[in-house]
Amino acid sequence: MGFAPFATMPVTRRAPYVCLAAWPGGHDNPHWTRYDPDIVHFLDTDLTALQLTTPKYRSLTKASKAASEQLLTELGDDARYYRRVAFRLQGSVAESLRDVLTT
Repeated sequence: MGFAPFATMPVTRRAPYVCLAAWPGGHDNPHWTRYDPDIVHFLDTDLTALQLTTPKYRSLTKASKAASEQLLTELGDDARYYRRVAFRLQGSVAESLRDVLTT
């Protein structure tokens, strides 16, 4: 996941510095069962220390999604666009990044 101090980044991904964040573990979240076996992401993070029940996990997940959607509605944005995207930049930078992204 990417974070950056760019106005083009969704409000939920803005940070004072440009950075990448990743979960380097495996499918360690016992409550997240609808995962792709070939993809590991933040929903796979080990949460056993929190001692969450499945209903509590689902409740917190629902609340988190609702809060994110609320933050993004102010900008007419939609959280579903960011599930597979690290950075969102202006279209004007696409040409200058073309060589970087194709090598």
